[in-house]
Amino acid sequence: MESKSFTRIDAKSGKILETFSFKKADNVAFSPSGKTLAKYKGKSITLIQQ
Repeated sequence: MESKSFTRIDAKSGKILETFSFKKADNVAFSPSGKTLAKYKGKSITLIQQ
């Protein structure tokens, strides 16, 4: 994550799979498998799954 965004890249091809932007006050967490990203602020949670 850099510059308030997250980019997922395919390790074999180098192709960009997805990019998400975050607001300054958002917090993020990844699942242990790395397949789910959670953005949360206060009581609001957004799940982003691969």
